[in-house]
Amino acid sequence: MAIVDSLKPFLRAHYITNIILASLYFALKTTPGVCSTLFKDCRLELKEWEWLTFLGCIIVLKNRKQANLTSYVGTACMFGKVLNLILFFKYSLAYGILYFFLALLHFVFLPQPVYDGPEDVTYFRGPNLQHLRCFRDIRSCVDGYRFGIDCSTWSKQLPTVILFQEGKEKIRRPTGTKKTTLKFLFTKESVIQALELNELYGQCKKHPIHKNKGNKEKAATAENAAVENAAVENAAEEETKKDK
Repeated sequence: MAIVDSLKPFLRAHYITNIILASLYFALKTTPGVCSTLFKDCRLELKEWEWLTFLGCIIVLKNRKQANLTSYVGTACMFGKVLNLILFFKYSLAYGILYFFLALLHFVFLPQPVYDGPEDVTYFRGPNLQHLRCFRDIRSCVDGYRFGIDCSTWSKQLPTVILFQEGKEKIRRPTGTKKTTLKFLFTKESVIQALELNELYGQCKKHPIHKNKGNKEKAATAENAAVENAAVENAAEEETKKDK
């Protein structure tokens, strides 16, 4: 059932046409009957195989941090359409222009669907924006003034998410300079990717924090200290007896 649920979004018109456009050149070039009408040869050239292999490498590298399947497929289709456009233009200027307009029509009339599920958002308004702190397990604090976040009315830095490791700032979104702030789209997928939460979760699974182990170490340290204190007291008593 989980596999079926993950494949349901791809039944929409946007994803179906996107996948078709991303593989159109290779499908037309290798389909009997169609390829002989549109192309001189029904086989992929060595150069085209090399570009297809290169495309696969780019997709794998660019999609390492994608949070879900739809984002993965979307990125793969984007690079696939770029390669299709290059190949169509390489073969024929007319084919390239026609494919460009098909991709443009798809972008305009069949955009990527937006999330339309239940909304679970906390809105901060009024004085809450002036001095916002978030606490987790009484160990971490995000303070707008302390970490250089502009909390003014027209600020483009709200919200700002900062990832700390070992008490030091590692990543923040959105980023920017003193004059400009780079726009960041806050979605579940983009936050997971930008803050590298999947990698962080994997590290936590490999190196979990065992509270019992910490308690045992503290107990062992206390026991050693007690033994040392007892030894010092015994030595002091013996010295006192010798003096008497």
